[in-house]
Amino acid sequence: KTPCSIVSFQCHRLIVANNSDIFKEMLSGDFKECQDKVLTINDLDSNAVGHMLNYMYIKNFSTLKEDSTIAKDLLKCSEKYQVNILKETCEKLIIKTLEGANIVDIWRLLKKYRGSATSMAKVVTYGAQLWSKIQDFNLDIFKEAELAQAIMACFYKTRNDS
Repeated sequence: KTPCSIVSFQCHRLIVANNSDIFKEMLSGDFKECQDKVLTINDLDSNAVGHMLNYMYIKNFSTLKEDSTIAKDLLKCSEKYQVNILKETCEKLIIKTLEGANIVDIWRLLKKYRGSATSMAKVVTYGAQLWSKIQDFNLDIFKEAELAQAIMACFYKTRNDS
């Protein structure tokens, strides 16, 4: 049972423990969650927690492929509870929404929730491909020095390799 805000989810210990080392720890030993058989989650969106639990059961994310907002919320859940397969899936869906106007937001989101090196590289590569356009409409990129430097390095490397 997992109360989240005012929402309570019925779930199996075995399912959540097998999908998350964090939940496995919480549900074993002398932890309160183990004795009470309740995981209390107060800092995450209940809708996202419900989707995370659903993913743990059916390993299917197809219903959310068009909803990048849920993917962003799920990235936070999956990072916090180390649901690694879900985290990878979320990153892939978020990368699919990448465009010049949101490149900084996606970079920041991936940095905040420890995005994979592959996902971070995709943001940089995409930015390098759009470098001349990004300079025109996304000055925010220069507030993220690490991103701007990585994009410029990738851009010039690609240009020099040609």
